[in-house]
Parts: sequence; structure tokens; C-alpha cells
Amino acid sequence: MGLHRDGESLGLPPFEVQMRRRLFYQLIPLDGVASQVAGTGMAMTPDTWDTQPPLNINDDQIWPGMTERPKAQKVATEMVFCLTHACVGKSFVKSKKSMHRAASGQPKDIEEYERFISEAENEVEENYIRYCDIVNPLHFLTMCLGRSAITAMRIRVRLPKVRDQSITDAGRRELFQLALKVLDTDAAACAQMGLRRYMWLVRPFFAWGSWDSLIFVATSVRRQDGGLSSAESDGAWGRVQQVYDSHGELLNMKQALHMAVGRLTLKAWSANPPSGGVLEPAFIVALRSLLERNSTSGEERFASDITTLAGTDVLAPGGPAAWIDADTVSESSSGDMAFDLGDDFDVDTDWLF
Repeated sequence: MGLHRDGESLGLPPFEVQMRRRLFYQLIPLDGVASQVAGTGMAMTPDTWDTQPPLNINDDQIWPGMTERPKAQKVATEMVFCLTHACVGKSFVKSKKSMHRAASGQPKDIEEYERFISEAENEVEENYIRYCDIVNPLHFLTMCLGRSAITAMRIRVRLPKVRDQSITDAGRRELFQLALKVLDTDAAACAQMGLRRYMWLVRPFFAWGSWDSLIFVATSVRRQDGGLSSAESDGAWGRVQQVYDSHGELLNMKQALHMAVGRLTLKAWSANPPSGGVLEPAFIVALRSLLERNSTSGEERFASDITTLAGTDVLAPGGPAAWIDADTVSESSSGDMAFDLGDDFDVDTDWLF
């Protein structure tokens, strides 16, 4: 179809230019999710196309036969979600080199990357989120997407310090709060009745920083890192329960990552359950039952799933599953979870665009 080539450079009419751009920027994120599920990795990388993002306009501003290029609007149009997604994706791609340098832990490099994140945040807020109406479901989803993505960028640059154990208690607590912020955003998106029609999109894109956040929160509670108080641990368990209540797919145990995170969650519950002797919630009971069943019938399949995931961004250095070592996925092990993020980062597939 040639959608990877921008219509203006091909001399196409204005209507076709905008329709091609709209279609391309809707297909690319879905293609990224499909590649993760299939274990194939990205088929297209940003340096293989020149298609520009669509203009910030409503549907009624374009029609077949139009001869003049439409003018972009400074309002939240029907394209606000798509454009926010594209804006954040562009920021992720541009930040990769800076992220690599920041991962070294040098203060100058970290400051440079933090400055880059702030610039990306300002661009998203000023161009799109400032015009959103929280009552409008699509606008609310856009706000959740944009802000959780920026928070995810801040989380990613701090994770190497956890890996090499150079993070301070203050830094760990800051990271803990950022992770809770992402989980709260995910819970808000899932609880919004108006977003029920978009759940087909929200659930596959759970990786808007939520994997990193869920794993870090569960590990922090398990090890009581950063001097967490009982109230903070109890609050964290409330967030973890919200995640499992909102994402029933995590209890399907069809993916190796789901099984590994499930085992981590159970270990955290055993090591540091909520105060007050509360009864085990339904998600803990379900996890224990599912993992016991899988441990007797699915070890070979689980190993096969890990091998399949190895070709995807899920297990890439810096990807969420890179946190989880053999101690976490092995039922017989009681060792601590290793934060082996590798020496570099990769960008989650769904945020490349």
C-alpha cells in the first residue's frame, strides 16, 4: 500500500494525504502489539518511513476532492488521542541515545535526560492535554496515556540504579511513588465507565509503564525497601489488587511474563502481607491455585513461552521481563529478585510510535 511514504512527497491530493497519515498512525501501534504477541519483534522501525503525523483536525475538515491543505486546530480534535500517542512515541525514539547515556549514572547525563523528559512533557501538555475535557472519555484516555508515558520515561531512567544497587533510600522512595502514580492512572482508566468502549485498546497497552511499576512495587513490598511503613505497604497492596481486578487477563496465565509476575506477587504476599491479618483477597487465592496447577502440568510449556518471548521487546534489556530472573520464575527458589536490566535500554514497542 505504500503507507510508509508520506502522501505530500508523492504529490497526492490533500484528502488522500490526511487519510493515509491517519491510517498509518493507527496501524503502527497495533502492529507493534501484534509483533509482541507473535514473538517476532518489530517489522518496521522509525527510520524506514517518512510518513508525517496527521494534522490536528476533525473529520468534517477533510473530504474527497478538496484542493487546499486543511489548517491544524489548536483544540482537542477527534485526532487528539492518535496525535498524543505519536508525540510521545517520537519523544521516546529521540531520547534513546540520551537514555543510554543516562543509564551510566553520571549526574550530567541524568540531568540531560531529565531535561529532555521535561521538554517532552511540555510538548504533550501544551499541544494536546491542555485542551482536553476530563468528562470526555476519549480526552480522559488521552490524558492517561500522555501522563503515564512521561512518568514511565522517568521510571526507566532510574531503574539502572536499582540494578547496580547504587540507589539511595530517597531515590528508591521516589521511584516507588512514580510507580504508584502509573498504577493509579491505569486504575483510573479501567474504572472510568466511559472508557469501557476502549478496553480493547487499554488492555493490550497495559505496558504504558505498568509492568515496570507493578514489578517494582511488588518487589519493594516484599523486601520492604526504602523503609516502607505499614500504611505504605497496605496502600501498595491496594494498588496491586486494583491491577489484578482491572486486568483479568493477568490471571489467564497464557504468557510466561504473567506467570513470573504472579509468582513474584505471591512471594511478596508471603513475605509482607497487609497489616491487620486480612483474609486473602480473591486474586491471591486465584494466583496460588493457577500457579500450583501450572507447576504440575505446564513447566515445559512455560519454558517454551520464555523462549518465544526472548525475541520480543518484553524480554529486551530494560523491558519488563528483564527484571525477573530465574529465582522469580522458579517455584522452588526463595532467593531475592534480581533487577538485571542489562547495560542498555530498549523502548517498549507500543511507545515507538
